[in-house]
Amino acid sequence: MAKTTEVKDDIDDIENQTLTSEEKEKESPQGESLPAPHPVGQSSEPTVSACLPFKLPNYPPPPFGKALRPHFFLSSTSTPLNHGSFGSIPRFVEQTHAHFRAWVEASPDSFISLNLRNLSETALECAGELVNADPKNLVFVHNVTSGVNCVLRSLRQLAEAHARRAEKYELNKLKLLKKRNKILILSINHEGVKQAIKYIAKIDNFVVHEIPLTYPISDSALISRVRAAIDDTVLLANFEIISTLPSVILPYERLTRLCQGHGIMVMIDAAHALGQVPVNIRNCSPDFLVCNTHKWFFSARPVGILYVDPKWQHYVHPTIPTYGTGNFKDEFSWMGTVDYTTYLTIPVAREWRRWLGGEEVIRQHNHKLAVEGGRRIAEMLGTEVLLGLGRTGTGADHGEALIPAMVNVRLPTQERSEEYMKRFQKELIIRHQASVTVFKHGGRWWIRVSAQVYNDIEDFEQLGQWILEMLTSEEERDNYRADSSELELPFSTALLTPEILSKL
Repeated sequence: MAKTTEVKDDIDDIENQTLTSEEKEKESPQGESLPAPHPVGQSSEPTVSACLPFKLPNYPPPPFGKALRPHFFLSSTSTPLNHGSFGSIPRFVEQTHAHFRAWVEASPDSFISLNLRNLSETALECAGELVNADPKNLVFVHNVTSGVNCVLRSLRQLAEAHARRAEKYELNKLKLLKKRNKILILSINHEGVKQAIKYIAKIDNFVVHEIPLTYPISDSALISRVRAAIDDTVLLANFEIISTLPSVILPYERLTRLCQGHGIMVMIDAAHALGQVPVNIRNCSPDFLVCNTHKWFFSARPVGILYVDPKWQHYVHPTIPTYGTGNFKDEFSWMGTVDYTTYLTIPVAREWRRWLGGEEVIRQHNHKLAVEGGRRIAEMLGTEVLLGLGRTGTGADHGEALIPAMVNVRLPTQERSEEYMKRFQKELIIRHQASVTVFKHGGRWWIRVSAQVYNDIEDFEQLGQWILEMLTSEEERDNYRADSSELELPFSTALLTPEILSKL
């Protein structure tokens, strides 16, 4: 395979650039310029360097907290505590993203026809290392929702294939005589995924069994509830590694083994996992797994990765087929004219995280801050943090282990309507440029607060103070009445400060 044409001098200059101590002040993260486009050339060798057009800073990273915030595009006047919803891209990663976008615009045919497939496979090789999976079993999708729908819309074919395999191999020597048409889900599963499952069940004649869960609950009790719901009509089970609302780490590996031991296919929703907890597909061996890299791993958005066990790949197709070769990798390699450059930022996101100190350093910081920050907000509000009961519920391993980098704190108001709480969440953004996710669980209102490398304990304390003021003032309470004629707030142009506009 021919190598890509040598990069022109101006690109070489950028790639070989090193900053002196004086240049660091001038070449701060805010001042990075848009990179020049990649030269037109033949298809690239699938090496990681092809996805790393710029060198990392040659100086140590600043300490975690506000000192790191200039390395992101975040406004200095905001208090970003909702990273779990949409993620945030570092400036260095966006520089690489812009590099590939510029290449597309400079020569669409060269990029798309000659280079895109190899670059994508390079990024998938990197993704395979991150989730410990053979990249041959991975494809890119736009996000977890897209990946889940690819599996669900292939479920009829999968059910037929599953039945044929059961008849041939007699999985676990079970008498698989009944038609498998049931899908198991947990009540705390992501609402969008639950709705997709229920929709497919309706049009394809499957049955959804939703297992009710209210935290706190021990892992053993959770697994017992799933075990009680299993019978020989269950075809597919859907679990998360980290649930969305409330945010808790689930015993997904034990759940996977339990279900597969009964001949049930397992689809893992790992939307929040990569960047918060280790993901090891080879150890877990699910039938399907879908994850995002734009939420917690610092890639450009959107990027989703779909894993499909080789025995099912022939039956799983894109939701909108555009390249009908019948080959799993080929079908997902081209899904129409969309922006594929986001996928190519996975390698640079990994390198930037290594520059920060690596996965374990990032995880420990974020988990510790989430625990301490959540505890501080709860103290200010006079409420509590949602804690776990551990593996067995005996108290030997209970507490904070189920908290990833997102913590759930109970709000002091419980008699408020859903419309009231929606208004409260919007007001928090408009008045203070701060955001959290508000949700109801177990009959109580909670907030989910995210901890990231650009946060510190002061962010959590400031949030607690704002919430306390907004929910305890009688005057403020009147402003959030559910029957207010101004419930739907208009977009506030006040948020478009000169600082933000200069970054657009």
